[in-house]
Amino acid sequence: GDFTDEVWQPLQLGFLALAGLGVIVSFRSLAVAAAMVALGGGLLGVLSTLRPPALGGKPELARENFEKAIELSDGRDLSAKVEFAKGYARMLYDRELHDQLLTDVMSSDPYADGLTLSNVLAKQEAAELLLEADDYF
Repeated sequence: GDFTDEVWQPLQLGFLALAGLGVIVSFRSLAVAAAMVALGGGLLGVLSTLRPPALGGKPELARENFEKAIELSDGRDLSAKVEFAKGYARMLYDRELHDQLLTDVMSSDPYADGLTLSNVLAKQEAAELLLEADDYF
């Protein structure tokens, strides 16, 4: 879908607020957040996991929003699952959830209308995150 001011304004405000806290936000995180907003959810999931709970992050709100984004895309947006694993499961050291999400991504078909490129990239990142998991956890 088209990105209107309704989509970009919250993105800009959220990332400006994080920049003010000294949080470095990657273009990939911004692209994932934008895609999640276009699907109707998930922006708060990404934003809520960029800060740990000690700095005001809200992991349970993040979980709810990631689950909503996955539900709204009928599980077709694989990047939502990767960001859920990377941002939420890793932040809370939940290895079981982390591996479950990433294994699901790896076994999923990346071809979906409007999501194929993002899904192919998500599968690549999922493979890397699974390889690094023993060192992380």
